[in-house]
Amino acid sequence: MIRISLARQLGGWLLGAALLARANAPRTDPGWAVPVGAKLDGLTMLDGWTDPREVKGDVNTAGWPDSSYLFGSASKGYELHYSYSRYDFADRTLRHRLNDVGPVREGQVYPGFNLFKATIQDGAWKTERLPFNPSGKLDYAAGGMAASGSPYVYITFEPVKEGSLATTGNIYEVTRDASGRWGSPWKLPFPVNTPCVQDNPTLSADGLTMYFDSNREDLAGTKCLAGTSKPFVGPRSIFVTHFRDGTWSDPVAVGGAPNEHGPMNMQAFLSMDGKNLYWTGSREECPAINCFFRAERQPDGSFARLTMVALPTEVGPGMDGKVIALGESSVSADGKLLAFVYVKAGITGKDKPVVGPADKIEIGIGLARRKMAGE
Repeated sequence: MIRISLARQLGGWLLGAALLARANAPRTDPGWAVPVGAKLDGLTMLDGWTDPREVKGDVNTAGWPDSSYLFGSASKGYELHYSYSRYDFADRTLRHRLNDVGPVREGQVYPGFNLFKATIQDGAWKTERLPFNPSGKLDYAAGGMAASGSPYVYITFEPVKEGSLATTGNIYEVTRDASGRWGSPWKLPFPVNTPCVQDNPTLSADGLTMYFDSNREDLAGTKCLAGTSKPFVGPRSIFVTHFRDGTWSDPVAVGGAPNEHGPMNMQAFLSMDGKNLYWTGSREECPAINCFFRAERQPDGSFARLTMVALPTEVGPGMDGKVIALGESSVSADGKLLAFVYVKAGITGKDKPVVGPADKIEIGIGLARRKMAGE
């Protein structure tokens, strides 16, 4: 009787300990394998995606998180790369030099855009600063990486002339060795970089193909296309270059659906299997400021069969608190998660289609997940 009683008591202790451990364990929302925050309102997900949420953890804070890029898988772990500036997004037209509102992140010297990496620790996304960031007054943003972790490409926004607030983006590359130590970054040569804007470079899984967008009118960038008056929209096209014989080839415009219509096609991402190109576009199929699209790779390297992936709320009456613009989509290697940047209209009570600093717009990084069977 004593043995049975002790066994039952021990079993009760073990069960109680298990229940307590389960209660204290990090939780995720149903259907999610990663920690997520509040649901994003006003964003319609298509093409098999669902449940758009804010990233949970220290990624989304005051300041300006941007340039999301998602790597990895559920089995090997996810890495969310992004850029962050302590300046307010409302200062974008002034090159964010006024409102230093965001927290100082570990290792960050310059308050403008630095590149960061977030991984899941203790049930939340935790951030660390990448070691090749600037100490001087240059913004680093829009990073992209090969599946092996090297090379890594990104943008620096450099003044068009000494003392100017106007900047132009140039693509840099950096590699790391087998021990994980980063080398010295170098600026890619002409005609990858031109006098025009280069932005949002991404790499294929093998690191031998790079996509980026530019406002160059011709391949040499002898003439740069001007912007438009519509917020978040400017003349951009998507270009591709290949690494051959130790150098990047002369870029050419991507053929097919990604550049068929404008005025803006940008922020390309090639799926890890190389079969699908995702990008941000403002075009006739999208009634909002911009949308996410996908197209399938063809044997000649072009992309066809246009599919809309995500549709924000149109700017105007009823936009308060809703996502009104999107940017920088990327898909995890296992195809289960879609990362993106969102722009949300603040609660202003305004009833007219105006978007600007006075509208208290918010910016952050979100995730969507693949639909499960039966959803």
